[in-house]
Amino acid sequence: MAEESERKQFLKAAQLGQCDVAKALLLRRPALLDARSASKGYTAMHYAAMGGSLPMIEWLEESGLSPDLESTDGTTPLAVALEYKRLPAARRLQQLRDQDRREG
Repeated sequence: MAEESERKQFLKAAQLGQCDVAKALLLRRPALLDARSASKGYTAMHYAAMGGSLPMIEWLEESGLSPDLESTDGTTPLAVALEYKRLPAARRLQQLRDQDRREG
């Protein structure tokens, strides 16, 4: 039950751009970086894209979370950012995706 609560808190912190909260949770439970929502399989990167938080997107990427992870239905964080009209976030996710492809 505590794990479920922490997972939800981590994903919510990502959506709200609460980097300090997310960092504290991740320090306690590093596995949270791989957390996904129960409904759509969204990662913290999807939620950061939904909220349009550039600092959160940067921190998640630096922490090792790929900007290209797809949800259970194939939705990427970039698609979420575009759906919610978070254009600066969409631009940054596109840059990170392209950078990963060049380096990969």
